[in-house]
Amino acid sequence: MDELERLQAALIAAHNAGDTAAASALAVIIRQRMQAGEQGLAQPNTAQEPAGGVAVNSEAAADLADNVQALGTGARNGMTFGFFDELAGLGMGAAGATMRPDGTFAFDTSVPFSDRYSSMAGLYRDINQQASETAPGPYAAGNILGGAATSALALPETAGASALGTLGRMLGVGALEGGLLGAGYADGENVGEQAAWGAGLGAVTGLLAPAVVSAARAVGRPIGGLLGIGNATRAGTKLARVLDRAGMDVPEVQSAIYQAHFDGQPMFVTADALGTPGQRALAGVARSPGEGRTEIVQFLQDRQRDQRNRVGTFLQEALDTPDTAAQRTAALESLRDENWTRNDAAAVAAAGFVDVSPVLGQIDAILRRNPLIGESSLARTELGNRLTALRDQMANSNEMLTDYSTIRNLRTDMRYMMETNPRAAAEMRPVYNAMTDALSAASEGFRLANDTYAADSRVIDAVGQGIDAARPRRLEDVIQTFEGLTPEAQAAFRSGYADPAMTRIQNIRPTRNAAADFQDLKDEGLIPVMATNPELWQRRIQRENDMFGTYDAALLGSRTADNTADQADMSETPLDLGMIVNALQGRFGLAAQQAGQKAINGLVGANEQTRNMIARALLSPDPQAALEPLLREAMLVRGTNTAAEALMRQSAFQGLLAN
Repeated sequence: MDELERLQAALIAAHNAGDTAAASALAVIIRQRMQAGEQGLAQPNTAQEPAGGVAVNSEAAADLADNVQALGTGARNGMTFGFFDELAGLGMGAAGATMRPDGTFAFDTSVPFSDRYSSMAGLYRDINQQASETAPGPYAAGNILGGAATSALALPETAGASALGTLGRMLGVGALEGGLLGAGYADGENVGEQAAWGAGLGAVTGLLAPAVVSAARAVGRPIGGLLGIGNATRAGTKLARVLDRAGMDVPEVQSAIYQAHFDGQPMFVTADALGTPGQRALAGVARSPGEGRTEIVQFLQDRQRDQRNRVGTFLQEALDTPDTAAQRTAALESLRDENWTRNDAAAVAAAGFVDVSPVLGQIDAILRRNPLIGESSLARTELGNRLTALRDQMANSNEMLTDYSTIRNLRTDMRYMMETNPRAAAEMRPVYNAMTDALSAASEGFRLANDTYAADSRVIDAVGQGIDAARPRRLEDVIQTFEGLTPEAQAAFRSGYADPAMTRIQNIRPTRNAAADFQDLKDEGLIPVMATNPELWQRRIQRENDMFGTYDAALLGSRTADNTADQADMSETPLDLGMIVNALQGRFGLAAQQAGQKAINGLVGANEQTRNMIARALLSPDPQAALEPLLREAMLVRGTNTAAEALMRQSAFQGLLAN
C-alpha cells in the first residue's frame, strides 16, 4: 500500500471515529499530495528548451506557487490578527459546512454547530500550519503585511495633542494590537494568557516603534532643511498640529472666515479663527528671523492701526447713531421748535377767551394765607414780587385780561423763570399748571401744541439720560430706564450713550484694544439690549478681541525675542554675529538661546522657507486654498509613519509572539 492509500485509509478511520480535526487535517494533506502528483505527471521535473521558447523549471514553478499561496494565507491571517480560522469556523459553520471524507465540503445543518465550527476552524488552522512549514518566509511576510495594513487603517494614530497624550496612545495602541494578536494566535488554547503576554509585548513595541521611525526621519531632516526639500511637509505637519489643538478642521475655519467677511471684517484671517493655537503659531514665526516675520509684523500693525475706526463704526451701526450727542440734541430742538410754531399758530387761530380767575386764585393762595390775616411773608420775597407783577399783568382793577396770546406769553415767561430758578420752580408750579389749564380750556389746539412740546422735550432729555448712563451706574437701573422710553426717546438715549464711548475709542492709543471696554459687565449687558442687531454686534466685538489677541501674542510683550530676530536678520554669515556679541558682552543667556534655537531649527529642518509657508497660511483669508495643499503633504507623511510603525510592531510580534 503506497503513502496516498495509507493516508486515505487513515482519513476514513478518523471520520468513522468522529475525530473531525484529524479527518480535516488528513483531507488537506491528501488533496495536496494529489495535486502534486497531477503536476508531476503534467510537468516533468526536467528543464527543457522548447523550440523558439524558454526553459521551464517545474520545481521552481511549484515553489513559486507555494510561496505565493503561503503569502496570501499569511496575509489573510495577519489582516484578521490571527482570527481567520475562528472567523471561518463561525461563518462556514453557521452556513452548515462540514468536511467529507474525500476532502470536499458538504452542507448539513443536522450536524451540531460546535462540530461544524471545530471542523472548519481546524481545517484552516491546518492550512496555516501547512503554509508555515512549506514556505515559512512568505507566510511570515504575509502575516506582517496583512497585520500592518489592518493596524494602519483601523487603529488610531499614536500622535496625541500633548506629550503625555502621545505616550498614552503609544502604550494603548501597542497593547491593544498585541493583545488581539496574542488571542488570535492562541488557536483557542490559553487565550487569556496569550492575550496578556501579547498586550505586554505590544506596549513595549508601541513605545519603541514611533521612536525608531522618528529617529530615522530625524536623520534626514537637517539635510532636507538645508536643501529646501520637504518644506511643505514640515509646514503642513505644524499646521495640522495647530488645527488639532484648536479642535477645528479646514471647513470650520473657512466657515468662520466667511462669516467674518459677511459681517464686514475681511481682515479676519486663519490665525484669528484658530484662536490661541493659531495665535501662538503665528507668534513663533513672528519672533524668528526671515521674510515671514516681516510680513506678519506689517500686516498686524496695519490692521491694529485701523481697529479704532472699525470699532467706532460698529458701535455707530449697532446703536444707529451716525451723529454726535450735540448734533442729535440740536436736531431734536429744531424739530421741537418747528412743531411748536406750527401747532401754536393753529391754536391761536382757534382760540377763544381765556378765563384767568383760577390762575389769580392760585397766586392769591400763595401770597396770602387768609384774607383776614393779609399778605404772607412770601409776598415780600423775590418770588412774591414776581408773582405780584404777574398778577398785575393779568388783572387791572379786577378787570380780567382775556387775550389768548397775552396769557400764552406770560406762561412762557414763567417757564423761563422756573428753568432759571429751580429752587422757586416748586412754588410756582401750581400757578404754571393753572395757566396751562386756562389756555387749554380756551383752545383745543393749545393742548395738542403743549402735549407735543412736552413729548419732544422728553425725547431731548433722553440724550442726557444716555450720557449719564455711560457713567458708573447699576446695569439693572439703566436697562429699566431705557426700556421705559418711547422708541423716539430710545433712539436719543442711544445717541447720548454712544457719545462718551466714541470719545474713548477715538482717544485710545493705537496699541491698545479698542474693543476691550465693550466686554465688561455693564457694556456687555447693556449694548445688546440697545443694539438694533445684537448678534451682529457681539460677533464683531468678539472678533476684534480675537484679532487683538493675535497682535498681542505676536508683537507685544518682551522685546528680547524681537531683538534677537532683528540681530539674526542683520547677520550675513553662518555664525550669528549677534550671538557672538551677546556672549562677549556677558549676555550669556541670550547667546545660549540663540545658539539653542539655531541647533533646534537645524535638527528639525525648520528653515526660513518653512516658516514663510506657515506665516502665509496663517495670514490667509482663504484657509481652504492655503492649508489644504500643505495638510495633504503632512497627511502623506503621517500615513507613512503610521504604516512604518505598524510594520515594526507586526515584525516584532511575528518574531516573538507567533513563535
